[in-house]
Amino acid sequence: PRNKELIQTRETYTEIISENGSAATAETEIIKAKLDSLYEYQQAHSYIGYIGRAVAPVLDPLGFNWKMDIGLLTGVVAKELVVSTLGVMYSKGADTIDKNEDELAADTGLQSALASSVTVPGAIAFMIFILLYFPCIATFVAIKHETGKWSWAIAICAYTIIVAWLVAFIAFHVASLFI
Repeated sequence: PRNKELIQTRETYTEIISENGSAATAETEIIKAKLDSLYEYQQAHSYIGYIGRAVAPVLDPLGFNWKMDIGLLTGVVAKELVVSTLGVMYSKGADTIDKNEDELAADTGLQSALASSVTVPGAIAFMIFILLYFPCIATFVAIKHETGKWSWAIAICAYTIIVAWLVAFIAFHVASLFI
């Protein structure tokens, strides 16, 4: 769903930045904070945000939050999408306007956002889960093609998800004892 206030605030912020350059004023900081808040709201109330929050109760015991859950869901398409999805989910609205391509490439905002919002045991569990759950849709289809049965592909998918959940759960709780 489109957020008209977000679109209007983004346009206002872009105009102010183009007029004043990167000089921070009280007005730009207020609009930047509002833009970041609206951007966060938009993410949480988007279709994928609803899906992420719907699966959150299943993945909460592993130390994940709904943004990490979305990363796992997009990782089903291709594992490479996990990091880029997290980059989008943890980005700030104003950062996407302020920075050029080189600055965005060198930005460590995802690192700092993850460090401040994910515990070490949760990060360990997340990495283990990613390593163990089924590789991607292409693998799922290849299993069906090789075996000739959807039941094998579904069984392997379910098996790897269950194994990933159990091992990540154990890792999260063991790591929580020491960290």
